[in-house]
Amino acid sequence: MPPIMQPALSESECVWEFFGRRTDGFFVEVGANDPHAGSQTWSLESKGWRGILVEPLERFQTVLKAARPRSQVFRAACGPPGHPATAEFFEAEASAHSGLRPHAVDAATQYVSRETVRVLTLDELLAEAGHPQVDFISIDTEGTQLDVLRGLDLQRHAPKLLLVEDHMYDFETHFHLRRKRYRLVKRTHSNNWYIPEGVPFRLTTPWERLRLWRKLWPGTPLRMVKFRRERRALRAAGS
Repeated sequence: MPPIMQPALSESECVWEFFGRRTDGFFVEVGANDPHAGSQTWSLESKGWRGILVEPLERFQTVLKAARPRSQVFRAACGPPGHPATAEFFEAEASAHSGLRPHAVDAATQYVSRETVRVLTLDELLAEAGHPQVDFISIDTEGTQLDVLRGLDLQRHAPKLLLVEDHMYDFETHFHLRRKRYRLVKRTHSNNWYIPEGVPFRLTTPWERLRLWRKLWPGTPLRMVKFRRERRALRAAGS
């Protein structure tokens, strides 16, 4: 008889598997948006974890606080050191595509409103939260992930896993994390998985690793050129 194929693990199941199916731990999700749909941390919270949810849009505050009782909710955006105290945050038609920097990842994104929001570095936010010991950080900020990472002292906080949305239009985020001694081990959807150097990782196959290598090295320059052309074309059409 042919072998029975096991279904592939979902992204959230892979994250839980990485942590040895622990029923305790602490997460930070930067760019929380909806409390359940698309959340990188809801599954962990439902299994007993606690954490911090960072979401700039006012309309998500009440529902996040009600639906995520084991999480502390911050209404803020995360920026780099030297950030202004506040900034304009652009809400997109699809709210998950909202961000501080319009059209940072999709030149065709349509925006419906703006809000003035508080800006903190992730270090400042963790200080306000009482310096918790963080196991897992998810960053989904529509193109400003490098600013968020620049505001995080990785040597001090040393999360075991970083899940970073990166559309990979350049190498800057990757090189920043490599300098901080984190290595890229997996990609799910638009999310790159980084773990500290020297930590073993077994949740990829050789074929996955090859695809990730091709996505990063040959693919990034091509995506960069394509995205710049799209932005020029949209600007020309609007002029």
